Amino acid sequence: ANANALPDTLHELLAVGLKDMRICENAPGYLIEMDKWHRPGALHGDICRVCLAGSVMANTLEVRLYDWANEYCVMAKGQDNVGTDTISWPEDTSRKLQALDCLRTGAVGNALGVLYEDIDNAPSADIGASERIERKLPEVPDYGDDQGLWWVRMTWLQSELAREGI
Repeated sequence: ANANALPDTLHELLAVGLKDMRICENAPGYLIEMDKWHRPGALHGDICRVCLAGSVMANTLEVRLYDWANEYCVMAKGQDNVGTDTISWPEDTSRKLQALDCLRTGAVGNALGVLYEDIDNAPSADIGASERIERKLPEVPDYGDDQGLWWVRMTWLQSELAREGI
């Protein structure tokens, strides 16, 4: 897994997430379910369920289709599909995955707080920007309820984050 591949800003992080999620939406073997990080089925050929952050695990972080992963670690299945080897994500990667999980619902302030370990550690300009964006952001539907509108909101959010430079 390429654990150092994730960018440091929320707008770049969300751009990677959206790109990777589009790949998973169109890839055989993956199904988007926002309450699953990176969860393969019980059998080797089963569908792997992924969220926004799970899509990043599957693509940018190169977690294999049949390996189980969450925001803290990857459990790599052995050849016999039984033995597992647990590899923890570096702390900053773990925080970035958690920030993506916040962003998928439009919780920009929470994402910033997770990224900096505590909102008080974030630059005050970034906190102000996150508050401005959250005030303007219309409600983000659950992806499972309205995929089209979810994409509209996320695309808007990514461009606003970029415009604000956070």
